[in-house]
Amino acid sequence: MVRSTALLWALRDSYTVLYVPDNLRLRRRRCECGAADCTTEIWMSWEEGDAVDHDARNLFAVALGHELTGSEDLVVSRNDRFVVVEVGDRGVGATPTS
Repeated sequence: MVRSTALLWALRDSYTVLYVPDNLRLRRRRCECGAADCTTEIWMSWEEGDAVDHDARNLFAVALGHELTGSEDLVVSRNDRFVVVEVGDRGVGATPTS
């Protein structure tokens, strides 16, 4: 019994548990480029998704390379996982660049 308890303590001490706050956990979300055949998924934290969804501007999160073409569209931010685009009067459903 003493031997198995010592083994359990050794195993417990050899593991490090990382706490990841909920706002840093990444979740899958569909690309919002508007292309009818786009099935690309992007990864966003809740915080990033809320920033896009609850902004007063007409923002959409799209996959890298799926930025909408046209002078009415503006890239608001970009990272290694997705691009946030402000869509002008033309709206979603235009042809992406890729």
